[in-house]
Amino acid sequence: MRLHPVAVIFSMLLCVVAFGVLGVLIAAPAVAIIEILHDELYRKHFLPATNDDDLDKLARKAMRERVPPA
Repeated sequence: MRLHPVAVIFSMLLCVVAFGVLGVLIAAPAVAIIEILHDELYRKHFLPATNDDDLDKLARKAMRERVPPA
């Protein structure tokens, strides 16, 4: 699973404040669970016609990266 490093670091900071040293251990799995819930619940409900490839192409266009041929 590809997790954004900023999301993991931010969650580690929040969890260490809330739960102490043990919070660091649950930070990365918490981000993964939140990402899975987002993909399964939000994206399927509100973005039913898009898939990961379409979103990657849109992100590359927004970042002005070259889109590899299909």
